[in-house]
Amino acid sequence: MKKAKKLLALFMSALMVFSMFSGLEITSFAWFWDDEPTLDIVSLEVEPGTVIENYNGYWDLKWGEDLMEIEFYYYFLDELDYTVTLSDGTVLESFYGYVEYDDVLYSLDSVDSQYANPLTLGANEVTVSLEGFETTAIVEVVETPVSAVSIDTVYLVENSDGFWDTTYDEAEFFCYNMPYFNYTVTLNDGTVLESDEIGSFMYNGREHYMAECFDQYETPLTPGENYVTVDVLGFEATAIVEIIETPVVAMEIEPIIVVKETKGNWDIEYDDDWNETEYFCYDLFFTDYTVTLNDGTVLESDYGYITYGGMEYYIEKNFSQSEEPLNVGINEIPVSILGFNTTICSKLLEKSS
Repeated sequence: MKKAKKLLALFMSALMVFSMFSGLEITSFAWFWDDEPTLDIVSLEVEPGTVIENYNGYWDLKWGEDLMEIEFYYYFLDELDYTVTLSDGTVLESFYGYVEYDDVLYSLDSVDSQYANPLTLGANEVTVSLEGFETTAIVEVVETPVSAVSIDTVYLVENSDGFWDTTYDEAEFFCYNMPYFNYTVTLNDGTVLESDEIGSFMYNGREHYMAECFDQYETPLTPGENYVTVDVLGFEATAIVEIIETPVVAMEIEPIIVVKETKGNWDIEYDDDWNETEYFCYDLFFTDYTVTLNDGTVLESDYGYITYGGMEYYIEKNFSQSEEPLNVGINEIPVSILGFNTTICSKLLEKSS
């Protein structure tokens, strides 16, 4: 259930991002915002379409006739092609599951229909609606076209590029920012598809991504090899994420000199009783430094970051200025990079009169 909610949240977030960058308003799900129709539709024609079994959707629960919960797979029908005719004669053709009218995007809704009658392998008749106008569509659920997936091992440095958090059981753990997997997909007909630099590949004229089926909040990644489940076009595969020790043995950086109450901003910290404490938060930028690896390689920073294993890494500050404000004089600032912990000297000067 957690995965279902997470997938739906990610889907909705993607829609909102698309809306912001495209300048279009999205009215994706009539049931999500309101039930007032905004399109005067006289005709909705949906072409028969196909979906891949257990792909492009999420697992959810419904009540059975015996009042027992039944798990089923809810499909996003964003690949159905359809034509909308409005009362003024305007004809709208869908594109990637949406139609646009007056700078607003609209999409089909099949929520009630799928909860009443979940889709199964083969042909299914589904009731779909667009802004309250209903019709039926034929949706065929087909088996995955994938026969194999080959995935390169992903190497992550322990306690680097991520953040500390707590699991569902309130245990502290380090949550890693997952990079894109590099992989190849072999189809049943022998076709081999390769992922690109952002982890996607083209299939049937559309861009698809590998879906991560593992949840770090449920099973945190630990040092060594971690076997995780991923999904490609409904085909489940196992990927290896190996957590390795930091390769860094030393870091050199010049002391940072700042002047009291400059290059930063005043902020307010609240304690548990909501008492306010005002403090000055300094902008601490670490731009020029070198990092020495255990094989002797020396990496020089470029615009504040170093490149290792094809990824960019920045210095992470391991303290909060609200809890440990800088004082006039020498301050030792705890930082880390690529999992290597050290301190940086910062000198805070009084303002000159």
